[in-house]
Amino acid sequence: MTTRHNAWETEPFKDSLVSIGTHSLYLRARGPPRDQPSSLHPVVIVESGLGAGHAYWAAVHRMLSASTRVYCYDRAGLGRSGVSPRSRSAENMAAELLDLLEAVDMKPPYVLLAHSYGGIISREFLHLMQLRYHDIEGLDHPVVGMVLADCNTEHTHIENPIPADSLRAMMQGLDVMRVTGLAGSHKFTEAEMSEFYDSMSQPNNEAESGKEEENMLPSSHTLASKKQLDKAPLSPFPVTVIKGNNSGDLEKIFKAAVANGSGTDEDRERVLQCKNVFVASEERWQRAQLQLSNNSRYVFISDTGHNPHMTHPDVVADEVLKVVEQAKTLLRSS
Repeated sequence: MTTRHNAWETEPFKDSLVSIGTHSLYLRARGPPRDQPSSLHPVVIVESGLGAGHAYWAAVHRMLSASTRVYCYDRAGLGRSGVSPRSRSAENMAAELLDLLEAVDMKPPYVLLAHSYGGIISREFLHLMQLRYHDIEGLDHPVVGMVLADCNTEHTHIENPIPADSLRAMMQGLDVMRVTGLAGSHKFTEAEMSEFYDSMSQPNNEAESGKEEENMLPSSHTLASKKQLDKAPLSPFPVTVIKGNNSGDLEKIFKAAVANGSGTDEDRERVLQCKNVFVASEERWQRAQLQLSNNSRYVFISDTGHNPHMTHPDVVADEVLKVVEQAKTLLRSS
């Protein structure tokens, strides 16, 4: 057996900016060395939500690091990463993730862990990986599992486009973490929370988040055109869908905004309509993701909002470990 000597696979903690040609992306690895042969031992790749980066996953990363190797990164323009010259479509962001993994020679198989809009990016990455490795290298399953934590789907934005300007007007001046209760329910250490706030305050974040937001609807149409949910592309490998109570968070934000006198009457009506559609459709959208595999599992966390990876990192970490172990068993038997 050939032993690979790649510090990104062996060092208990490693982080740095990694050049992908046009710009650099920040990558952080934690966990035990990857067992060999690497083809039988998946690593976990984390994809954050809209405008979010590696620091949002600190508690999950900490809990997983004793038993499995996990990689978090900042997308272009967010956190510590450089700005990309490419548009912020989900397809482009997925392609840049592949560029990053190839730059550090991190080979498949992968288990993908995603939150919110990161679900759409991760599914574009799944599509890209299956095309690349099946057509070029003959590897049928470069992605061997997914954990989708309160993720958006193509239906989320196509059926219920977000009135972004009205929502921003209503959220003006609100401390969303306090309003939703996240400020008191997260499971971050003091040091992790400090890094989280530092990550949120980086100078390019607002502009780059806006670019991602502008591409959400067109990216949803692009993903829908692939008809992934009709093909069970991950079968027989495991998929876990974790649902929080995102509707509850939206309700709290709406009530606080109204009490604060934020936004115009038109803003309130547009946001109210969006909220009502979301409440009626949220569970259907979440359950649709179970169709990604014939080996899928649905987990509902009733006492969290949209951020289960921050409030219930133990539940998320446990589901990731289950998926990783199932994937290993299936890889060994194939």
